[in-house]
Amino acid sequence: MNKKQTISAARKAWDALHALDNQRQRHYRAELLALAVTGERQHRKFADRWAAYHPGAASVTDCARTMAVVRLAEYLTGARNMPVPADYLSTPPECLLAAALVAEYRFLILEAWRGLDVDALAAADYCALVQAGA
Repeated sequence: MNKKQTISAARKAWDALHALDNQRQRHYRAELLALAVTGERQHRKFADRWAAYHPGAASVTDCARTMAVVRLAEYLTGARNMPVPADYLSTPPECLLAAALVAEYRFLILEAWRGLDVDALAAADYCALVQAGA
């Protein structure tokens, strides 16, 4: 998928996850996005002149939303191993929450994503999001 298709697919998948809101009186979808946005901002601050080297990159929110969807899809499909306690110090918080959501709400997520290509979501490429062009 190109950048535009990836962002569109991620938005569709994200919007379908509204069932994760108001579970146990928490808005998990909003929490996951907030963690992913923080992670993406930290990633972009890490490199000097990040924007100069990535003209035309997708927005922070689009990248964060897409990567949150990718992590959920990876854990659902088994493309990424679920974290274990030894991983907690080196695993980004958004990945830990995504893994916990899949562990707790696997069937709810699969139902929400019925008709979507979960394997394609899991295979979305971050580099395609931050490269110039469509």
